[in-house]
Amino acid sequence: MKRLVAIFALPLILSACGSDDEQNHNVGLSMGDIENGVAELTVTITDENQDPVTEGDITITPIMYMDSGMIHSTPVANQYGQLNQNGQFTSTAYFLMASMNGQWQIEVEFNNETHTFDIEVEMMMSDRKVLKGNSTDLIEHMDSDVPRSYYLFNLGREVNDTQNQFSVYVAARETLMEYHAITDGAVLNQGTAYEYTLGTIVVEMCSANCDNEANWKTAIENTEAAGEYTATALNLAGDETDSIEVRLSIGGDRKTSDGSETGYNATFSFASTESTMSMM
Repeated sequence: MKRLVAIFALPLILSACGSDDEQNHNVGLSMGDIENGVAELTVTITDENQDPVTEGDITITPIMYMDSGMIHSTPVANQYGQLNQNGQFTSTAYFLMASMNGQWQIEVEFNNETHTFDIEVEMMMSDRKVLKGNSTDLIEHMDSDVPRSYYLFNLGREVNDTQNQFSVYVAARETLMEYHAITDGAVLNQGTAYEYTLGTIVVEMCSANCDNEANWKTAIENTEAAGEYTATALNLAGDETDSIEVRLSIGGDRKTSDGSETGYNATFSFASTESTMSMM
């Protein structure tokens, strides 16, 4: 199974800063099922009377403390925001790996205080795909230059009488702690030697006979969710026989499995036994 039973962290109690009168708040985190490495995160803030706190800035940061000693984060949609009228802030985390390699924590910053929640992540490494940049698309990693990684996540198929489509979320690594949703015009690693402006982004998908260019469908970005792309008319069956190849080009440069022109595209299959390893 690729789904994880929801994890509910116990609320933490904190005292607000910068006020003559101390106000106790309950900071709670709930995490929905993890499917294909993707999970919804909801922070809830209430006061000492259990009433919603409707003002305050929230930051959500997942952190993986690996057994090797390496520390890294993971892509998050809407990492920063404000509480709604119910005292909640909801976002989505796209996990790079399972907890078997270390300990995942979610850091929640509220009113300039940070509160930590341990979580358990169960997923297959094949749940997310990785494409690489070429020699003109590099980042710094452990004192050397390496090709930038682009992570693709399966957001699901919709196969019925009226729809036949597949959606992915795509994010690029800037550093081990910073990731950016792929959208036209975004500037990665801004102000550094590795600054990279994203030219025209083309995400294409194909489900069969992909040597024939006519079978590739151009995906459209969700205007309300940066980094989410959907292609239609893919001729999917909606079962384990489906296999979808995803091609990513930015500013005319194709991102591949190894960054070379002859490298592979990302391929999503739906067999329940799939379990392959891929590099960070």
